[in-house]
Amino acid sequence: MTCSRLIRTDLPEVHIDFNRYRSLHREGMHLISGWFQRAWDKRDCQGDNCFEAFIFAWFAINGWAACVTEQDDDTKYIDALTRDQTLCKEFSRLRARPDTPFASSATQFAAFWPIFEVRYFRQRGVRIYLPEYDRGKTIKYYMGHIAEGKTPFAPQCWKMHENAGEKPPVDWPHTLSALYRVRCNLFHGEKAAHSEMDQQVVTSAFRTLVYFFREAQLL
Repeated sequence: MTCSRLIRTDLPEVHIDFNRYRSLHREGMHLISGWFQRAWDKRDCQGDNCFEAFIFAWFAINGWAACVTEQDDDTKYIDALTRDQTLCKEFSRLRARPDTPFASSATQFAAFWPIFEVRYFRQRGVRIYLPEYDRGKTIKYYMGHIAEGKTPFAPQCWKMHENAGEKPPVDWPHTLSALYRVRCNLFHGEKAAHSEMDQQVVTSAFRTLVYFFREAQLL
């Protein structure tokens, strides 16, 4: 069951039709598939090269998602993708094969959760925290600088799971939420070195994204 914090109750459910992409005009499909192929070709990239690779992967996912949901607003298509049971089941099916690049990437990415919103802390003058890599210390530091009632991190239900003494499930809704936060940190022009822009975070996010869409034969 999807955590309630991951569903936008102010948005209507949107029907997803995967056949819309399969029947997309040639030019549109060529553009989207070209972006994805450019990202896929860099799936073994290292360091800062994964930043550009992630961006090209998201260009492709953005075009694909706008097509299958008929929603140009990323807030609306992310909510639609989060709710979709076909994607949820496919993610779980693929992750159940533990020795695959996708499953290992998804597990590695989940180890970095929650992914914090860089802009929230920058606007409040909170200094960048880059420990000698200890994710637990990073999480504790940023959690100590969040105003009561705010959730500038993803998955948004992370604190609820933490309070219950458990980890968020590594499923499609939780993973998509965290991937979208990585996307926003990159696309919002955060240029400075930051723990949430760390190469390890972006690399694991990138590989989770491209391996899922390739293995699920979505792109």
